[in-house]
Amino acid sequence: MVGRNGRWSSAVLIAMVVGSMLSGPAVQAQVVTGTLLGTVADPSGQVLPNVEVVATLVDRGLVRTTTTNEAGAYELGFLPVGTYRIIATATGFKAQVQENIELRLDQRLRLDFTLQLGALTEEVTVTGSAPLVSADSSNIGETVEQRRVLALPVRGRQFIDLVTL
Repeated sequence: MVGRNGRWSSAVLIAMVVGSMLSGPAVQAQVVTGTLLGTVADPSGQVLPNVEVVATLVDRGLVRTTTTNEAGAYELGFLPVGTYRIIATATGFKAQVQENIELRLDQRLRLDFTLQLGALTEEVTVTGSAPLVSADSSNIGETVEQRRVLALPVRGRQFIDLVTL
């Protein structure tokens, strides 16, 4: 580590600086996923346990599945940001589908379902978008597009300068 003249090797020094920056709390706090959560109820407002909730990331085909608990609640965490198709299904109820659900960076998006009585093969599709306001969290996150990163006035275009942003 120490050269002939008693100086630190520049490679070791650079590795130490980069390592300390990557282990800092600012980098550890970065979140690149979101969370979908909510409750599932019947038409009378009674919560439904054991309902299967399936979230499909439309552009990549990623599928995540969970079931509601005794309180009719579900939570799908650590989902990549993007546009989702969400389906809730239960025995004796029509499946309900919510299309074009936009999950943003570090968002906790509440998406509640009300399942209608019916045959298993029937499906109800709800179109529209979910609200952009998250009532479950005060966190704010934003996805930075590549063209915005390229337009940043960064001295020398060094990736390490982006960490300080």
